[in-house]
This record gives sequence, structure tokens and C-alpha cells, in this order.
Amino acid sequence: FNVLHTGQQPASITFSTRVEDRFGCTPWSTGEAGAPILRESLCVFECERFGLHDGGDHHILVGQVVKASFDASLDPLLFFRGSYRRLHFD
Repeated sequence: FNVLHTGQQPASITFSTRVEDRFGCTPWSTGEAGAPILRESLCVFECERFGLHDGGDHHILVGQVVKASFDASLDPLLFFRGSYRRLHFD
């Protein structure tokens, strides 16, 4: 699971559209469990499958975090009510 920072808005747009090769223009590597890790992300959570539950018309996958990283010098990329936003800290 990747949490993007404000400088990764182009990657967010790429992954939210129907681009044929989403990973072609976004630098990434393979995590320890095989999941794609986007370089320079604000946070990365690598998980193992802990549970799978019936959610009616979908499944609920619960993961157990086995590795996490965080860069406190970066601000999170937020998308809320149809626009990219910034958090304001006082």
C-alpha cells in the first residue's frame, strides 16, 4: 500500500485513468512480498493477508502490516470533493 506525497500528483492521475501501462512512467520497485512500491512515496505499508470476509457484493481483505516506512519531511497528497487539496498545520 503506497501513500503518495504532494509531488506525486502526476502518478495519482496516471493510476486513476485507463492508461495501458501505468507503471511505465512511474518509478517503482518490487517489495519484499512482491507488491509494487512506488519510489519516494510518503509512506509504504507492506502487508500479508490476514483475513478475507464476505462483504455482500464484494470481499473485505484485511492485511497485517509486516513492514512500513514513512518520510516525515513530505506532505500527503489528498483528493477530496473532486480536487487535490493540502493539509494546513498550525
